[in-house]
Amino acid sequence: MSEEWQAHRTNETFTYVTQLPQDMRAISCRWVFKTKVSADGHTRYKARLVIRGFEQQYGLDYTETFAPVAKMSTIRALLAMAAYNGWAVHQTDVVTAFLNPVLSEDVYMELPPGFEQLDGNSDSDKRFIKLNKALYGLKQAPREWYAEIDGYLISQGFVRSGNDTNLYVRNGYVLIIYVDDVLITGPSQSGIDEIKALLHQRYKMVDFGVAKQFLGIQIEQSEDGIRIFQTQYISTILERFGLANAKSTSTPMVPNSALSADDEDLLNKDEKSVYMSIVGSLMYAMVCTRPDLA
Repeated sequence: MSEEWQAHRTNETFTYVTQLPQDMRAISCRWVFKTKVSADGHTRYKARLVIRGFEQQYGLDYTETFAPVAKMSTIRALLAMAAYNGWAVHQTDVVTAFLNPVLSEDVYMELPPGFEQLDGNSDSDKRFIKLNKALYGLKQAPREWYAEIDGYLISQGFVRSGNDTNLYVRNGYVLIIYVDDVLITGPSQSGIDEIKALLHQRYKMVDFGVAKQFLGIQIEQSEDGIRIFQTQYISTILERFGLANAKSTSTPMVPNSALSADDEDLLNKDEKSVYMSIVGSLMYAMVCTRPDLA
């Protein structure tokens, strides 16, 4: 939590204010904690400050919110192209990406839980925060971040694809963005390093080197090509739905079962929710690496 808060201070994400302007209200926030496991099994604990964007009011502190993300078919195509040409695929991550773009709207927020007494603040002199830059949870944050990095890449000579607005090409090198995760590939290591340096000039980045895990997809790169799979993800969903010890079968369905559209009570409300979660989880694996699940 302290690291996250200091990152906001260093980034000048906000400024303190003692009073709110007329007709404005402070939006509440919360901490979100996450345990992340890397491809090599290393565990990292993370705390993120998130604004409660559902309290925002359209036309007052936000307008447009849409932001594009890379298509999974584009990501697979990039990996296939790299494998065909024998190119390495590298991965970088933008640290606290949403904190980079400057906000065009006025947004005020309450002090985060646990940090109300910082910097000499007291209950009798409660201050608020005016956001200078976007914050996770803010409705317009993804849109503002996309506009920020899109503008920077184009200014550096990259050409945006007309088929996927998160795919960029420059001098034979290809870069694809999925929110704050970046994949880079091309003919030489020096060219890839040059693109990384361009990104580092503007943003705080984490360089993962050769890509090993991207969006829950494990990536193995070798002289024989590139292999993608989702062992960790599939194990996780099997555990979640109590099927980790289930035996496999060639046809996962009861033989000779007769289903009817009239069977309204086939599943109760709770069972329907679980059923939809299972289907959604399987669909992500299907879209990424397991088309056989279709």
